[in-house]
Amino acid sequence: NFVFFSITEFNGSTFENEVNFENTYFYNLANFIENTTFKAKANFKDVIFCRNAVFSNAVFYGESIFALSVFKDQVDFQNAEFLGNSNFAKCEFIMPCDFFAARFHKCYPVLLNTTFHEKITLSAMQNTTEITFWPDPKNCQQNPDEAKYSCEVLREQMEAQGLHEQAHFFFRREMHFARKTGSFWQAIPNWFFYFLSDYGYSILRPVLGLLSCWITGALIYFGTTKLTFGGSMGLSVSNLLQITGLQRVYWSDFIECLPWGLKFLGGAQTLLAIPLLFLLLLGLRNRFRL
Repeated sequence: NFVFFSITEFNGSTFENEVNFENTYFYNLANFIENTTFKAKANFKDVIFCRNAVFSNAVFYGESIFALSVFKDQVDFQNAEFLGNSNFAKCEFIMPCDFFAARFHKCYPVLLNTTFHEKITLSAMQNTTEITFWPDPKNCQQNPDEAKYSCEVLREQMEAQGLHEQAHFFFRREMHFARKTGSFWQAIPNWFFYFLSDYGYSILRPVLGLLSCWITGALIYFGTTKLTFGGSMGLSVSNLLQITGLQRVYWSDFIECLPWGLKFLGGAQTLLAIPLLFLLLLGLRNRFRL
């Protein structure tokens, strides 16, 4: 309940134990920069920041609570580290907020009913060789429903700013957590969507799927018919690309003489090619914004 009328600086400070700023008013600049460290719980619940709030390079080892707080001016969490839970539920960011290169190690920030009036800057990527800015979905220590909601909010913010690459980053994580929250039957198509295309982002996966169908079919035709290997490859690709009309032009008479098993194989190739081609086009669209 303290009121800070002048500029407040905790630059480089280390809070060894829990620190409580609940219901505090910062009427002027609030600085928590130069590696300010919170080694236990940091409670900034229901705080009013009237001027800039700067937490760049701050490190939160324990739980950090900013729920119900109002940031009336710009807020900077650039390069901050959140090693525990971070709660921004029902926060109001009236001016732009900067989370560039902020690292969330174990949990996604809680953003329940959080209001963003201006743009939010994020490092929406996962650099597995150097720095991971967001928790690995497979090892995220958080309730899947809560993590899914946070990713959904961040995706919407990125879409509103026209940042499609960043938006799809959070969409993929949102879909991952959706797979964990639904029933077994709901998770099956979600899992196939991930496995075949990384939720519409991968180009390589559907290409490998099409190549597998093409080569497998060609080898079967080569071993069970009198076709040459080149002819078997041509028949197989015509089954995959039936929409082009190749099958009707070059192979209609030959297919009529095939046994039912090989006809069934051709139909299966056509059916498998439809979703794989769709996922390939979807990956190209999402990657290059076509």
